[in-house]
Amino acid sequence: SAELGASGAASKPEAMPVAFNTTLPAGAKRGEDLQFTWERVKTTRTASVEKPYQQQGDESFDEPHVVAQRLALRRDKRVLRELDRFWRAYKKDADGRVSKAEYLRVHSKWCAVLIPDLTLEEAGAAGEEDWLSDAVGLPALGAEQLANALFQLADLWCSGVGGEEYASFLYKLFRRVTVRTVTDAAGRATVFPPKAPAVDRLGSYRTFVTMRATKLSATAPPMMLGLRMLAAIDAAAAAAAAAA
Repeated sequence: SAELGASGAASKPEAMPVAFNTTLPAGAKRGEDLQFTWERVKTTRTASVEKPYQQQGDESFDEPHVVAQRLALRRDKRVLRELDRFWRAYKKDADGRVSKAEYLRVHSKWCAVLIPDLTLEEAGAAGEEDWLSDAVGLPALGAEQLANALFQLADLWCSGVGGEEYASFLYKLFRRVTVRTVTDAAGRATVFPPKAPAVDRLGSYRTFVTMRATKLSATAPPMMLGLRMLAAIDAAAAAAAAAA
C-alpha cells in the first residue's frame, strides 16, 4: 500500500498517517461496529428476493424540503471532519491535487466495501463513469471536488438525513479502506496491518457475501469482489497457520 501523507501530531487519531488498503476490521475500539446496515444478514424470506441496497430508494428524499436538508449537511461540522480525514489520506500530485489514477485506485476499494457484488471489470467501469461525473472536466481533483464526491457517496448510501448518520457512514468507510502507517525520521514508512477480524465478524461477512453470490450465480470466475476478499483472508490465515 502506498504511503499517504497527513499532517499534525501522530498522537491524535485524526492526524495519523494512513494508507488505503481494503480491510475487514473487527473495530479498533472495544465495541466499535464498522458494519453497514445492509451487511447485517437477514433471515426472513423477504430478504432473499429484495433488491440490493444500492438499488433501493425512498421517494420522500426527493421532496423539496428534504433535498434542502440533505444539501445543508455538506457544511455540517461532523461531516466536514470526516471529509477532511479522507482528503488528508489521499496521495497528491505536484500541484497538491488528486490525480485520476489515485481517484480510481481508491474508488476500487470503495466498491469492494460497498458493492462486493461487482466484479473487477464492473468496478473499473464504475470508477471511470464516476470520475467523469466527479471531475467535471478537470484533470485532477482539489479538496472541494473530492469532498463533493465523497458527500454524494454518503448522500446516496445513507438511509436517513442527519449529520451524525452521514458522518458515521464516512467514518466507517474510511476505517474499512485504510491501514495505519508511521514514517520515521529517515523517511521509511512502516505499515501496520489490520488485526484479523473477529470470528463472528468474519462469519457474518462470509454469510452476507455468499448469500449475494448464490443469488447472483456469481461463484464462477470472474468472481465478485467480496469473494476475492474472502479468498485473500483465507489464504493469509492458512499461511499464518502453516508458519506457526
